[in-house]
Amino acid sequence: MKKIIKISIVVAFSIFANFAIAQKSPEEKTKIIVTKLTEKLTLNNEQQVKLNDIFLTHFNMVRDIQFQFKNEDKELGKKAAKEQWSRTDQQVMIVLNDVQRTKYNEAKMKMRKNIMNRKNKNGKGDLKNLKNKKPVEVDVEEPLDEEAF
Repeated sequence: MKKIIKISIVVAFSIFANFAIAQKSPEEKTKIIVTKLTEKLTLNNEQQVKLNDIFLTHFNMVRDIQFQFKNEDKELGKKAAKEQWSRTDQQVMIVLNDVQRTKYNEAKMKMRKNIMNRKNKNGKGDLKNLKNKKPVEVDVEEPLDEEAF
């Protein structure tokens, strides 16, 4: 009986933790990401300000996409969110220098592997597809056009 109670408590806490993270505001999510990137990539103040603006816009747009597709086709919503992430990723790459871009891409690949490993434990992931993923390369001389936003 005690085991069941302990397991129930652990499950309840993990569900609450996931729910609490998912419910963070765009501002809170932005602060977390920019802080982590600052630590990992040694960002200067100018880069921090630019990335703050980029991620704040990104999380607001993703929230709008989620709201828009909440009762509609979820696959279209996923596609729109992926496209938004791709635009955000390109903007981030423009802000970073060469060394930072390399570290950023390495961190993204590590994160993807962790996600795939978690999905594989649940029988949902496919590591074959992960091997085909390439780091985002961007021409820093040609910033994204205004229509992308």
